[in-house]
Amino acid sequence: MKLLCVVLCGGRSSRMGTDKAELIHPTGKTFLHHAVDRAKEVSQDVYLSGYARPGATCPTIVDPVAFRGPATGIAAAVARAADEHFAGCLVTPVDMPNLTSKHLMRLRQEWLKSPGELIVAMSAEDGQLQPLVAIYPAGFADSLRALAESERRGLVSWFSTRPHRIFELSAIDCQNINTRADHETNQTSIYRAADAD
Repeated sequence: MKLLCVVLCGGRSSRMGTDKAELIHPTGKTFLHHAVDRAKEVSQDVYLSGYARPGATCPTIVDPVAFRGPATGIAAAVARAADEHFAGCLVTPVDMPNLTSKHLMRLRQEWLKSPGELIVAMSAEDGQLQPLVAIYPAGFADSLRALAESERRGLVSWFSTRPHRIFELSAIDCQNINTRADHETNQTSIYRAADAD
């Protein structure tokens, strides 16, 4: 049951004002390198999703239309997984610095119990789905392509109309870093060392 692992890093980072992929993680790596390293613990097949980055150490699945949101990148990634005969695609965002390879390994282990099903992370404290931390089986490629080509591309709404399983994470583990204030505040208050629980 091979998985294609994809790091989602194709956003504008408009609220941050600079590319979030290049922010420095507490490990000393960039956010992008940290995200790639944790993905490589789960699969040998790791891609970036978004746009071509100079010096990238992984191949890139380029969004067919730039800056149309994560559904576009996920749809392209799952289509690639289906074309290359992977069982599914594990996606992970570049801007969740507390997410670790141990979390992703546990997500994969849960998915293996029923690999034809969608499995998505959820914040245990508030019940918020986290569709950028999920495993999308290859069989959902057509449905995701239709979503990406639609005017309403909300992934949470898409999940709400399909059976799926939940993988719980703490709010800290799935904390997004969207602004400079998030980055500065959270470096001392909630960031964890890489691969810590």
